[in-house]
Order: sequence, then C-alpha cells, then structure tokens
Amino acid sequence: MLKNIECEIRADITKDYEKILKNLYKSKKIISKTKRLSVMFFGKTDKGEIDVRVRITNGQAEIAVKKGFLHTFGRVEIINRINKSEFINYVKMFSLFDFKHVKVAERETYNFDYGNEIILSIVKAKSIVYLEIEKMTTEAELNKTKLKLEIIANNLGVKILKDKDDFKNLCNSLSNICDWNFSCSDKDYSRLNELLDQHNKKFPDKS
Repeated sequence: MLKNIECEIRADITKDYEKILKNLYKSKKIISKTKRLSVMFFGKTDKGEIDVRVRITNGQAEIAVKKGFLHTFGRVEIINRINKSEFINYVKMFSLFDFKHVKVAERETYNFDYGNEIILSIVKAKSIVYLEIEKMTTEAELNKTKLKLEIIANNLGVKILKDKDDFKNLCNSLSNICDWNFSCSDKDYSRLNELLDQHNKKFPDKS
C-alpha cells in the first residue's frame, strides 16, 4: 500500500532546544543540516485545506503539495523536484490561483534519523524553535504511527501541540516574528529574488 500520508506531530521547544539538540547529537545520527527558503500558498478545496510550497533547500528546489487540515497529524503529501532556475516562474504560476494566504519563510533545520523510518527535526526560525517528528505511512496505519511518534515525544520530555489552537498560536508567532506576507507586488518579487540570490551564493551549483 502506498505510503503517501505524512504523519507528523509538533512541539514548541524554544526554551529547551539547546538541551534537546545536544542530547540528540549524542544519541542519534544526524542526517543533514539544512537551510530552506519557501514560498507557501495556503487555500481550500471542496474537501478541505491544501497548501503548495515552492521551496529550495541547500540548493535543491522542489514543489511540495499537502492536502488536509494544517493542524492535523496526517496529511497527503506529494513532492516533485524542479530546477532551481524555475523557482520564480513556479511562484508566478501558483500566484495566478489566488490562494487565500501566501507567505515567505526561511528555516534552518537539524534532521536526525530516529530509526524505523522516523525523522526528528529541530527547526529554527529566528528566535522560535520547534520540533517535528514525522514518518510517511498509510491511511490504515496512521493512528498506530501517531501513537509511536507521541511516545518518542514523551520520552524527550516535550509537550506536543494538541489541537488547532496550539498550532494557530505557533503559526501566529512565526508570522509575527519570522515570515512575511507575499502579495505578488514588484517589491515582493524583488525581495524574494534577493533572498534567492543569497541562498544560491551559499549553495552554488557543483557543476
């Protein structure tokens, strides 16, 4: 059965992230440390919420489409790689769909292999740090997978985001401190191109 459901739980660890990060370095294998620039389009369909993300991570560009309510632990996810030279053109294309909210975000992430195909990530967004524990699964295994992730969070001593209000509070903090609204204006495209240039200078093509 196709594993196209991203089972993910989250926790705000701004106060304790240094301790948690130090312990993870000691006990788990780090997969990667990434810097990501994303343009995120949020909207709704007749069957629920959807978001499209045009993003570039350590020089690798891709489009990620996620279907399902933002605060839930299980959403359908499909990712397709693109050439980073196409980044702005895809942003322009998805801007034509008039999504309700469009935001630009920058993140620095530490990704750890937790075993059993589980990835644990510590995500830094300026002064805010949050934890994501995720595993790709099937709809039939979703609840069982969520329970496994919750046990990991409990062992780490972190308090996961329980409901829509908790998730909304985190998103509001990110919007107020880190992310910015993208209105598709010439000024916004100029700002986005500057960020993209900065990113490309840090991660130039290896050819």
